[in-house]
Formats: sequence, C-alpha cells, structure tokens
Amino acid sequence: MKKLAYHLATLLKENTDHPASVAVIQFGIEGFLNTLVTTLVLILASIITGQSIPVLFLVLGFSGLRLLTGGAHLKSSLGCTIVSVLMLVGSSYIPVFFWSSLLFCLLALIIIEIYSYYIEPYQSTRPLKYKHRFKLLARLWIGLGFLASFFEISQPFTVGLLLQSLSVMPPGIRFIHSLNRLFAKGGEST
Repeated sequence: MKKLAYHLATLLKENTDHPASVAVIQFGIEGFLNTLVTTLVLILASIITGQSIPVLFLVLGFSGLRLLTGGAHLKSSLGCTIVSVLMLVGSSYIPVFFWSSLLFCLLALIIIEIYSYYIEPYQSTRPLKYKHRFKLLARLWIGLGFLASFFEISQPFTVGLLLQSLSVMPPGIRFIHSLNRLFAKGGEST
C-alpha cells in the first residue's frame, strides 16, 4: 500500500502544481487507500454474515464519533483493517434493546466528557485548537444516538458510539496499543 501511495503521490506531484511535498501527498493517499480497503472488506464481511444493516449503523455511530473525538490507532493498516472488521461485524451480534441503547449513549457521553479529545503523539495537534467545538459536535452526535434508541433498526448505532468512546479512555488506549505487537508496521512484511 505504501509503494502504491508513493507511486501515486510522485505521479501527482510531477503532473500538477500541487504545493505539498511528495511525503505529504503520500500520507494523504495512504490514509485514503487504507480507509477504502477497510470499507470494502467491511462491506464484504457484513454481506457474507448477513449483518449489513446492523454493521452500517455501527459504522455510522463509530466513525462519526471518531471524527469528532479522536481515538487510539493501530500502527499497521493491516491490523487496523482486521481489528475494525472483526470488532464491527462481531459487535453487530450484540442484542440491543431500548434501555441498553440509552445506557450505551449515556456511557459514551460520560466517557467523552471526561476523556476526549485524544490524538496519537505522531498526529497533528491542530484538532486540539478546536477541541471544544469537536466536543460540542460529539455531544450532538451522541444525542442522535439517543434518538436512534427509539428505533429498533438503528439501535446498533449506539453500540458504535460506545465502542468509539472506549478508544479515548486510558484502558482502551492501552488495549489498542497492545494489539500493535500482533501486526508488522504498515501492514507489509518486514
């Protein structure tokens, strides 16, 4: 993936007036490609398991809140894909009811209030400048989860909220970082 991203970044830099360096362009392309691969594998796995609708709502809850609160990351794109797919498809089997949905939203809200915004040390600190705005939007996103609790089909949204909120608190961060030892950095063989 890294080689493909480098090739595309070099090609883009040579054929446009883009002001960013090849390394910066490569980083953006890698992020896009990793997200694309994870999404495609997730779609395939959810179709194979017959869990497309619950996984869709889980992903919406999880990824929407992740954009607003940050969270721990795996260093390997392969690890990220494997863990994301297993976690989201596996979580789609959790039975969710009205009261458990409300509880998941409440727990997510409390965790986000205490622990967000989390960024990895190697990431840009730019989002911290807007931390309070992101936190307000996160509260609104969790509020959407409270509304989702009233509709059986969208209750998995609240599981996604809770899962994401766990990635900003210290035990969740330690757990996610402990998974790094299972995967080679970058998802390629070393």
